[in-house]
Amino acid sequence: MMAEPAAESDLVRANERAEHLNRVLRSFWSVSQLIVQEPERDGLLKGVCESLVRARGYYNAWIALWDDEGAYLTSAEAGLGEDFARLLERLRLGKLTDCCVAALDRDDVVVVGDPFTGCRDCPLSRSYAGRSAMSTRLEHDSKVYGVLSVSAPKDLSADEEELLLFRALSDDVAFALHKFELSRQRQAAEELARRRQVELAHVTRLSTMGEMATALAHELNQPLCAISSSSQACMRLLRAGTVDTEEVLGALEDVDAQAQRAAEIIRRVRAFVRKREPQRTRADINALVRDALALAEPGARRRHVTMRFEAADGLPLAQVDTIEITQVVFNLIRNAIEAMGAGPPEGRYLEVRTSLREPDALLVAVSDTGPGLPDHGIGKVFDAFYTTKPEGMGMGLSICQSIVVSHGGELWAENGSPRGATFQFTLPTIK
Repeated sequence: MMAEPAAESDLVRANERAEHLNRVLRSFWSVSQLIVQEPERDGLLKGVCESLVRARGYYNAWIALWDDEGAYLTSAEAGLGEDFARLLERLRLGKLTDCCVAALDRDDVVVVGDPFTGCRDCPLSRSYAGRSAMSTRLEHDSKVYGVLSVSAPKDLSADEEELLLFRALSDDVAFALHKFELSRQRQAAEELARRRQVELAHVTRLSTMGEMATALAHELNQPLCAISSSSQACMRLLRAGTVDTEEVLGALEDVDAQAQRAAEIIRRVRAFVRKREPQRTRADINALVRDALALAEPGARRRHVTMRFEAADGLPLAQVDTIEITQVVFNLIRNAIEAMGAGPPEGRYLEVRTSLREPDALLVAVSDTGPGLPDHGIGKVFDAFYTTKPEGMGMGLSICQSIVVSHGGELWAENGSPRGATFQFTLPTIK
């Protein structure tokens, strides 16, 4: 008869233990879901604190992080409210609580059985009356990120298994913080690489315009000479006193037309070499090709190259940085012009074609009648510092490929038959 109360007591303890384990599993599952799904660090910290209070059964929870220099970085809490605001003031001033200092200095969980009487200088002490506190550092791979602290029932803080589970959970949080740090470092590295690419592309454009200075000077000299001639004709008529209104008007119209021509040349060059952050806008690929052809025209004329543009009608727009894509087309055209320099002038032809390669991809192709690419080098032409020109740096095509790939396209080269080469690239259309 005496065995029945004992059996009943064992059953109660077993049920309590099962409920305890269920709360632990719910808490771990909730935190694991946060680690997998939460894209922001601060959102993870807040979610962990709320989960520990909601699913684990702690009275309150808070997390504080410090940077590599030991300065306060950020924090989150659940169940504390205004009391935590007073603690936050101290943390921002670098004044850590005793439990924080102990947790940062130890590998195990720091337990304070009666914070209300033992930590009277702590702004949270009144929130811990009748409760215990558990604190542990958030550490992964020998790096300490901060502290996780909770207020818990005293029986939980005295349970060795509970302390082990609490430490395991803090390790999971620290691992998640490590992942966020790696992501931040990767994003910083990607941003640095992007900025370096922008700088290198700008330097390349400046270098290209420098190499074309003679051709551009000749191109500008033509409208300036025409302006001078027309202006002198007007002055002669006015000095002679025999003003023919129609003749003067015609000369002035010619001055205006040539001034517009010179201004357009300068506008294209200024837009091409201008240093600015990449800006992607809706653009007509045919218009960008025409701008590139206009920039290349002085060089083509000097080398007796005949250029032709076969533009497809009704092409969809693309979301691109207009300067960068113009740079790609111009560089391919300029390379083609230079490749034909050794051939007879009467056989130098360059063709640019645009088309719709797929329902969602534009194709731009630049073909020439030069000697083509060497078989051993066709796979290397886009490698940095690879060049077939004695004076070349080998960066132009590498930069072009980086620009095209960053726009979601691809760039490749093929030899023509029986001669010449074709460089072509794709760009996604606006859906």
